[in-house]
Amino acid sequence: MSGVVRQAPPRRGATELLRRAREPLFWLAVVAIGLEGQRQVLVDFEGSDGARIRLALAAAICTVALAVCRRYPLATLLTIAAGLFVSVFDDPRTTVYAPAFGIIFAGFALGRRSDDRIPLIGVAVAGTLLVGGEVLDGHESSVGSVVASVLLTVVAPVGLGRAVRERAATHDALRARAAVDEAARRDGAARALLDERARIAGELHDVVAHALSAMVVQAGAARVLAARDPGSAAGAFASVERTGRDALFEIRSLLGVLRSADDEQALEPQPTLEHLPQLLRRSASNGLAVRLETVGEPRALGAGASLTAYRAAQEALRVAREDGGAREAVVTVAHEPTAVRVAVDDDGRGDRGPLAVRERVLLYGGELTVARVPDEAPERRGWHRTAVRLPRGAAA
Repeated sequence: MSGVVRQAPPRRGATELLRRAREPLFWLAVVAIGLEGQRQVLVDFEGSDGARIRLALAAAICTVALAVCRRYPLATLLTIAAGLFVSVFDDPRTTVYAPAFGIIFAGFALGRRSDDRIPLIGVAVAGTLLVGGEVLDGHESSVGSVVASVLLTVVAPVGLGRAVRERAATHDALRARAAVDEAARRDGAARALLDERARIAGELHDVVAHALSAMVVQAGAARVLAARDPGSAAGAFASVERTGRDALFEIRSLLGVLRSADDEQALEPQPTLEHLPQLLRRSASNGLAVRLETVGEPRALGAGASLTAYRAAQEALRVAREDGGAREAVVTVAHEPTAVRVAVDDDGRGDRGPLAVRERVLLYGGELTVARVPDEAPERRGWHRTAVRLPRGAAA
C-alpha cells in the first residue's frame, strides 16, 4: 500500500502540468496559424495587390475566429471554411492553406462542446464549402482526395471531440454515482451507529434501573436489621456498596462505548467555560472571527452548569456560522452574584434552525433567549443575540 501512496503525487502533478499547459499551447497554436497565414499571403502569393489585401484580411478573420472557437465552435468552423472558399473563389490560382489547420481545432471544439444536431450542421455546411473550394481551385483533384480532405479536416475532428464529450459525460456520471453510493454508505454507517447507541442507551437504562431497585431493597433490609442485628445490617450495607460499585462500573463501560466514536471527547475532560478561548480559535479557523469579553469577577460554577454554558456558546456559534452565515461574533461572559450569563452576538441572518441545547439549559434551571441585540449597543445594531443565564449551584 505504501507504494501506491508514493506513486499518487506524480500522477496528480502530471495531470496538473498538462492542465496548466493546455491554455498556453492553444494560444501558441493560434498565433502560429495566424502568422503562417500572413506569411503565405505576403511571401508566397503572386497575385495582384488587391487580391493580396483580401487574402490577408480573410486570414486575419480566420485567426480571430479561431481564438474564440472554444466558446463559439460552430461559428468558428463556418467562418474558417467560408474564408477558405472565398479565397479560392477570389483567386483560384493560390490558396492560403494555413487557416485550414484552424478547422481541425474548431471541429474538435464543436464535437466536444455542442449538442447532437449542431455538429451535424457544422459538418454538412463546412464540408460543402470545402468541396466547393476543391472544385474551384483549378487543380485536378480526384474524388477520393476530396473526400479524404473533408474526412480528415472536418469529420474526424468533430468525431474525436464527440468521443471525448461522451467519455467525459460517462466519467461525470460514474463520479456522481460513486458520490451517491458513498453518501448511502455513510448514511448506513450513521444509522447503524445510532441504532447501536440506542441499544446501549437501553442497556444503560436497564443497568441503572436494576441497580437502583436492588440498592433500595438492600438498604431497606439494612435499616430493619440495624436495630436487631447490627452484624447482618453491616453485611446488607456491604451488598448495597457492592451493587453500587458494580453498577457504576457497567455505566462507565457503556458510556465509554458511547463516547469512543469521538476520540477527542473520549480522551479529554469535559469542557467548561475555561475552555472558551480554544473554542473561539476553532471558530476563527472555520471562518468566523470571534472576540471574547468577560464582565465581572469569575466565580465558581458547578461542573454541569459550566459544561452547559460552554455547549450553549458552542451551539450558538455553530448555528451563527452554518445557518446565519455570520462572519463576525462576540461572546460575552458576565459573572453575576447568583448566576452566570453567556451571550453570543453575531452579524448573521435571523432565519436559522433551533438550538440543540434548550433542554440542557432548562435542566439546570437556566434561561435561553434568542433576539436582536438591544439598541444600547449601536456598534452591533441589527446583530443576532443568543443568551443563556444559568444560576450558580444549579444541579440537574
